[in-house]
Amino acid sequence: MLSDISKYRVYKRTEDSKYKLLFETASALEFVDKAVKKHSKYFYTVVSVDKQGKESSKSEFGKPIIFGEKAKVVYLTFDDGPSENALKILKILKKYNVKATFFVTNLDEPKYMKNIVDEGHQIALHTYSHNYKKLYSSEKNYFEDLEKIGDLVKEQTGIIAKVIRFPGGSSNTVSAEYSKGIMTRLAKAVEQKGYKYFDWNVDSGDAARNYVPATTILSNVKRRSKNIKRCVVLMHDTKQKATTVEALDSICAYYKSKGYEFDVLTANSVSCHQSINN
Repeated sequence: MLSDISKYRVYKRTEDSKYKLLFETASALEFVDKAVKKHSKYFYTVVSVDKQGKESSKSEFGKPIIFGEKAKVVYLTFDDGPSENALKILKILKKYNVKATFFVTNLDEPKYMKNIVDEGHQIALHTYSHNYKKLYSSEKNYFEDLEKIGDLVKEQTGIIAKVIRFPGGSSNTVSAEYSKGIMTRLAKAVEQKGYKYFDWNVDSGDAARNYVPATTILSNVKRRSKNIKRCVVLMHDTKQKATTVEALDSICAYYKSKGYEFDVLTANSVSCHQSINN
């Protein structure tokens, strides 16, 4: 009964975590949660506690809140690096005082992982080898490769990275050549192992071939960002992507002029997933 209630407890969780006690009160009717990050999703639930200390049941999902949801935000992401272009990319990002997310491999210059982290950017996992045949022939092969890049990132930066991106994105169909249904299985398995994967919704087109003109890259970004409030932009950091570096200054300036905030992808960020086709 209502008269048996002695206090209330507020619990909070993210999409990937269990509920944790946030606040307990016997009298206050308001509480402000200051431990939040913009554009991240949190779930809240309130339970009553009777005089014997027994809680009412928690809602399984609680009430979802995305802070800063109405704001325009852009996540600049770079796959396949670090390469010799990484330092040039970092210089441009510093000029605009923006942060980006780097999905790294062991293909070129892993020593620059430390530069990425030291300048306040988010380091995330792509794969160690980026070898489609090897990665997508079995779940065992995929996770062995993912663990190798995770170990390398920890060795270079001290960070245990849990944000990942599949080579080709979760919607890739080339994986079907090696194992039918593997993307469906991997998308579930990575989350069960504590990772969070992100695709993209704005493709710069710099992967179409080597040395895509900077003007074309910029045009792609502008056109594909139209009417999108939350842009996750795919770009690449390899030796052959010098024109991506050339376009980056104008890309940053464009988003700034359109009133976008820049942010990095974290485990608490709202997911950006494509349709899985295998």
